[in-house]
Amino acid sequence: DVKTVIKQVEEMKYKNYQICVIGDMLDTDMKAGIEKNVRTGWFTAKPWNEARNNKSIALVSRIDFAFTSYPQLPALVEILAEDAEFIAKTGKDDYRELELPIKKRLRVGYYFPPKKMKEMARKKFIGSNKSILFYPIQINASLEDQGPLIGLLHKCSDLMVEEFIKKKGKRFSKLQEYTEKHEKTMVTIDPLRQMKLTLYRTDTNNAIEAALNTDRLKSIMKKYGIKVRLPYSRVILNTDPEQSLACLLYTSDAADDMQCVDLGGRRIIKKKKKKK
Repeated sequence: DVKTVIKQVEEMKYKNYQICVIGDMLDTDMKAGIEKNVRTGWFTAKPWNEARNNKSIALVSRIDFAFTSYPQLPALVEILAEDAEFIAKTGKDDYRELELPIKKRLRVGYYFPPKKMKEMARKKFIGSNKSILFYPIQINASLEDQGPLIGLLHKCSDLMVEEFIKKKGKRFSKLQEYTEKHEKTMVTIDPLRQMKLTLYRTDTNNAIEAALNTDRLKSIMKKYGIKVRLPYSRVILNTDPEQSLACLLYTSDAADDMQCVDLGGRRIIKKKKKKK
């Protein structure tokens, strides 16, 4: 509980900026660290009680950093060590008022479904360094409080399934609104408004066809002898609107979400080795 964590912090004979509380629970680990004015690191991958964390999600704006896998931790410890050295030179104990080196790093947010996040962590794709601080954004919390972000990496197919197929929640739309509001100051890899086109094959084909009919692309294709054809598809018409089903066609994530159908996307075929 909070009292136990606070007691452990008080028993340490170090200055506040030399102590960092790391944990997965916002209402105990992070709250205790904030109350004692020490550094805080939130481990977001698999909290002990996610429902409790959602009730205390407002604390997200007050923690120092967050991470989703242990391989990310060494780089973050180095960042804290750099901050501690900077604070020691100022001679001030109240480091919250200082413009710390960690605040000067470019803040890049990321969101991936749990299965994809495990793969990213295992391959060490997301790691903070001297220039960039990667931050796992929390969709349930205020996105404004987690910024400012200069970039966003994402795979939001699970949020699309949740909102447009299961008809539960508005988390995808919430993230889309945030990215569009800050599109002049933040780079979003794979804009969310374009991802929505992948929900329906006909919409995707219409968007591609419209792009191919522009004068600019026509001139480029003619100049370099490039031929581009639309993907072959069939549209099944259903006269009963109550029986209509949306189908997610963002095929690279189709297998991950188990709520969609792969209609010819990338596939990995493992060939069996023949015995000699």
